[in-house]
Amino acid sequence: MFFGSKIRGPWLYDDFVAKSIPQSLWGPVADQLIDTLATTILALTTGRQAISNFRVVDTRGTLNRAALGTKKKSGDWRNEIHPHKGGYEKLAAKLQSAIP
Repeated sequence: MFFGSKIRGPWLYDDFVAKSIPQSLWGPVADQLIDTLATTILALTTGRQAISNFRVVDTRGTLNRAALGTKKKSGDWRNEIHPHKGGYEKLAAKLQSAIP
């Protein structure tokens, strides 16, 4: 539940299929969404409007991508939005290295 609503994936797969987006574009479209979100969040750490004591660790490129079209464990992923244990370990190592 999130703010009283049931949320459940898959998060992009159904829309990609419903909109007839070619599989060859699934990765680039997902990358663009993640890059835009990351750029927006990272912008909160710099400049005149930076949030005091707000730290961001850019983890893009840390995890191995899942095989295209899979709905099961693949690469460093358990499903479309959750890494498996090894994926979380990679993320934890990146976070740990960023902590002074």
